[in-house]
Amino acid sequence: MRIIGGQLKGRKFMPPKGFDSRPTTDFAREALFNILDHRIAIFEATTLDLFCGTGAMSYELASREAKSVSAVDKNVACLKYIRAQAESYGVSQIKTLRSDAKTFVKRTNLNFDLIIADPPFDFPNLPELLELILEKPLLKPKGLLVLEHDDRHDFSSLPAFESCRKYGGVRFSFFTLDHDE
Repeated sequence: MRIIGGQLKGRKFMPPKGFDSRPTTDFAREALFNILDHRIAIFEATTLDLFCGTGAMSYELASREAKSVSAVDKNVACLKYIRAQAESYGVSQIKTLRSDAKTFVKRTNLNFDLIIADPPFDFPNLPELLELILEKPLLKPKGLLVLEHDDRHDFSSLPAFESCRKYGGVRFSFFTLDHDE
């Protein structure tokens, strides 16, 4: 696996064997960041990588000089790996936080310009978590939420839904809240 763009473009990372995480493929990440690069000024953004796993999304955000990257996962091994990789890359804006997603969303007072959520495909109650994220002021005004999921879910009926893109077996659903608070 490699970092697709930004100052760390081309740098490789390989989680240890037996790593308990499903990384987003290079192909899907490249497609997503092509979209994001035209939608948001990542270098000015406060970002959240929810279900950060291998840290692939966090590295892409840091490589594109995001103002801050909050990497949240409940798996300690994932967070240790991400911290070690961030240190080896010399990036300081990635902050790891150990928490399950629902607890983090309920308890945090932070808000973000961009949230990328990549839950396991068998994550229970995904629609409820999505609604919780959209109800809480986790997104800044005009912020963007990107949810990675498989083809078993269709979120197009939600009011904040914008679009869905398919890349292989992965789908990215985009949500934005049009509020001016």
